[in-house]
Amino acid sequence: MTENKLPQSPEAERALLGSLLMDGEAYRGLNLDAVDFYDHRNRMIFEAMGTIFSRHENIDYLTVNEELTKRGQLAEIGGAAYITRLVSDTPSMLHTADYAGIIQDKAQRRRIVTAASELVRAAYDPKADIAEAIATAASDIVASARGQDGAHHISEVVSALWDAVEEAAKNPRDIYGIPTGLAGFDRITRGLQRGEVFMLSGEPGVGKSFLAMQFGVGAAEGSNGIAGTPGAVFELEMSAIATVRRSLSVRSKINARALRSGKMEAGDWERLTAAVEHMSVLPIYISDRTDWTTTGLRAECARLKTHGIGWVIVDYLSLLKDAGDVTEAERSGLISDRLHDIAKDLDLAVIAIHDMTKAGMTGQVSGQAGLSGSRRVSYNADMTAFLRTTDNKDIFNLEWAKFREDTPDRYLPLRRVPGFPAYAEVA
Repeated sequence: MTENKLPQSPEAERALLGSLLMDGEAYRGLNLDAVDFYDHRNRMIFEAMGTIFSRHENIDYLTVNEELTKRGQLAEIGGAAYITRLVSDTPSMLHTADYAGIIQDKAQRRRIVTAASELVRAAYDPKADIAEAIATAASDIVASARGQDGAHHISEVVSALWDAVEEAAKNPRDIYGIPTGLAGFDRITRGLQRGEVFMLSGEPGVGKSFLAMQFGVGAAEGSNGIAGTPGAVFELEMSAIATVRRSLSVRSKINARALRSGKMEAGDWERLTAAVEHMSVLPIYISDRTDWTTTGLRAECARLKTHGIGWVIVDYLSLLKDAGDVTEAERSGLISDRLHDIAKDLDLAVIAIHDMTKAGMTGQVSGQAGLSGSRRVSYNADMTAFLRTTDNKDIFNLEWAKFREDTPDRYLPLRRVPGFPAYAEVA
């Protein structure tokens, strides 16, 4: 698409500026930026209006002329005659919001075209980092889809917070996130929180994966009077069948080995049928592809948002295929940055399983220092917990190293359910 065919509406731009020249107070209610204007002359005039408004002066024909003269831009925009035409050609000063909406829409479309064009250029450039180009384009397009979202006065945020508290007070409850069904975990965390990343770590073989899946199944089932929340599982380590087999084993109370071998006992088939029927209708979407990148995850999560997903499990972080000419530590930081953005931009609760350092396993370091890779991994996590062994081989502690909001509880004792890939709370 050539530049002169980029989405634009010169008529709406001129009509908006003309309306503001007749009613400068209307500027106060606009959520526009000068870069949203396609015509550079109109952009200059809107910038001048913004300067006048910031000085608490009236926006009108005279003040705009004077400001443009001071800037040395009056001749460039076409002189005072162009400003006069803006007023005379404006259909109505009563439709400022409508004109602004058209300008915003065209600006948003231009940003999408620009992002797509940059991606096409990168695709033709053999030296370009295509993964980085895709990630940048995806972020730009998502930002464009959100529309104009600059800084707001704090009063708007306070008002929105008041509304949220007022709404919560109509149905007060202890669990205000997505409940996992594991009562102790939900008591400590108040449920999985949308827009946040929960980083789950621990030494190999401790059971992080099936604990995360236990959270996911519980979230999909719902509890505490809260309906189930759809979610997605990106299983990069195991197959989807192996992952679901574990959950099916727990639900049916049939040992996973029996499900593998087919050595079923009397009554097993009835329990298995009931478990299959139950799990088949849970709102869980699962992928066991091993070539996922954070760019692919963002696109897939955006697609699954149409199915109402509210949580995502990534098992596990270091298996994501984001590449580039960087060290392994830098790669982990980049991946955690992008997972954080996915959680925040798409309003998802993300459970990310991550490696633990050898020093963390041996107790040489404590807390978040036990996470492997870049320190950005710990910065980007809203909540970090380690699943640790104890002297009792059947008892494990889920220990929190980081909370966004503090809690009096910092660890949750869990016991391995004998014969099954599941955890239960220690009474």
